[in-house]
Amino acid sequence: METKLSITEKEVSQAIVFLLQEVRELKEVVNGKGSVERVPIGIKEACIILQKAKPTVYKMAKNCEIPCYKQGKKLYFYKDELLGSIEKGRVIRKCN
Repeated sequence: METKLSITEKEVSQAIVFLLQEVRELKEVVNGKGSVERVPIGIKEACIILQKAKPTVYKMAKNCEIPCYKQGKKLYFYKDELLGSIEKGRVIRKCN
């Protein structure tokens, strides 16, 4: 029996943009032009990584369920921390 996956055009587009960015960064690191430095990401990228809608990610950040950083009115995340929180299944930093 074949299972059909329902995915919207928007989700495919977001995934492609995300993957292209990742490939670009990997190429730079392999070619010695890039570094492995941590770069903060925005809410859109966090939504893609967590596979959640924006309101859900904002709520998770507010409830300290995921690690985040706030400067002004904007939230920032680090990809490795988001992946770590998924892997561990718990909060990896305490709220201030």
